[in-house]
Amino acid sequence: PDHPGVHTFTAEPRIHTSGLPAALTSVSSFTPEGQVAATPHNTYQKDSEGGWIWGNSVSLSPATNQALKTAVRARKHSAFAYSMEELPGYHGDQGPFTLDLDTTKPIVQPPRRYSPKEKEVISTKTEELVKPGIVKEYGGPTACAVNPVLAAKKDPDTGQWTDLRMAQDYRPVNQHTLSDKYGLHRPEEIFQRVGKAVIFSKLDLRQGFLQIPIRPEDQPKTAYWVGNKLMMYTRMPYGLKNASAKFQRVMDYELSKAGLDDVSVAFIDDVLIWSETPEQHVKDVERVLDALSACGLRAHPDKSIFGADVIEYLGHNLSSSGISPHQAKIAAIMALQPPRNVSELRTQLGFINYYRCYVPGMSQLLAELNKLLKKGEPWVWGLAQQQAHDAIKQAFMREGIILRRIDYNRPLIVHTDFSNKGIGAVLGQVDDDGNEYMCACISRSLNKHEANYSSYKG
Repeated sequence: PDHPGVHTFTAEPRIHTSGLPAALTSVSSFTPEGQVAATPHNTYQKDSEGGWIWGNSVSLSPATNQALKTAVRARKHSAFAYSMEELPGYHGDQGPFTLDLDTTKPIVQPPRRYSPKEKEVISTKTEELVKPGIVKEYGGPTACAVNPVLAAKKDPDTGQWTDLRMAQDYRPVNQHTLSDKYGLHRPEEIFQRVGKAVIFSKLDLRQGFLQIPIRPEDQPKTAYWVGNKLMMYTRMPYGLKNASAKFQRVMDYELSKAGLDDVSVAFIDDVLIWSETPEQHVKDVERVLDALSACGLRAHPDKSIFGADVIEYLGHNLSSSGISPHQAKIAAIMALQPPRNVSELRTQLGFINYYRCYVPGMSQLLAELNKLLKKGEPWVWGLAQQQAHDAIKQAFMREGIILRRIDYNRPLIVHTDFSNKGIGAVLGQVDDDGNEYMCACISRSLNKHEANYSSYKG
């Protein structure tokens, strides 16, 4: 093999039509027989004083559990914000958000007409931002002016509408904004960084983007209409082209500056903390909270969880056993109805593809549906498409689906397979129980030329 400790096995080429390729059936993508992957919330308890959630990990001794509670409660007023008025704003080394445009020409939309109810919501939401100083009236030369838009907020787990949100249609400004290419973390790389952690905590920053100040000379570029007057942001709003890149850079810098890269990571405003022992976790949580509060960032108490065996992060459940799909997301896949057009199919496939890491040979299952996305392909939803749709849902149905994290002190086993529909590979490791478990899987479909390859080329 090219890499020490990596063993490669190539299956005898054969044709497979659905499900797990025959050569890979010795690799388990589930928890050990008789066990079910742990789920969050079973032991969660809301703190009556602070509002955050205690995970009550079974690894916490009474003394360590109390130490964790004492550490978090001691930072109630320095690390958390209970309203937007309690957001001091970021004042760290990365400085304010800058909005550099490639034009000096005015970017101005005329005021849009709104219904009385829409006007009321826009006015109310704006006033909520004026009070903490996040928005203020602008009366200077009009270089930029956009319109607000309203969006209904839906609970991702229950599907219920919970609130109306106001945003701004910054597309005209974004078209002339110089790009910030700073990237976000890949979820799979985040999960591998967790290593042998046994206990987890999570922070969600309160109105994260609105904690980043905007350079004063750039604030007029965020102006939007409220009736016949213009309001502008003093803090970074959602919808601007480089907002995510700026926030990610700030979080990466502040956590790295504090020496926390080995125990924490942020995906935009969601911060994950992990440790290999409960005692170390108390210290790690303290250090993360102190690092964020020192630069003016504040967490949302109601969306923060401390000391859990299992924690939901980016739509997956993290535990000492590995990662598994969040139950609500799998339930959503199970509830998918046959799409009625290409647009609905694209939406469904985007959702399914986010969780394809749990299903070996997923490209083969998707092949029939992907055909419908080809240019010029007529929309026909027949028996073959329905069977493929059902097979995809079936692949997620069994309890206990899990990906083990790689232990680089153990040998890695690579299985590969080829069919006339796709190619795939599974990375596995043998655990202490003598069984091989899946650490990762990849697959892709073949184009029309590759599908004609002989078996030795595959």
